[in-house]
Amino acid sequence: MTWEIISGFTVLLGAVISIMNVVVRVNRSLISLEETVRQLKEYMEHQGAKNEHFYRQLNILDKRVTLLEERTGTL
Repeated sequence: MTWEIISGFTVLLGAVISIMNVVVRVNRSLISLEETVRQLKEYMEHQGAKNEHFYRQLNILDKRVTLLEERTGTL
């Protein structure tokens, strides 16, 4: 009877180790994904600020072109 108990514990221990192996891999993947999403969010915020600068510049240039067209009567 003792060999059966030892065999059962060995099988249970192997199952727990297999499950924990999968859990650790999934956890590592989730941590990596969270870090990647955080970096993407920072990049998008930085890019949004850059885009706002370019939109302002384009708006100024559009106004200048409109004024020049009005002066020359090419509208």
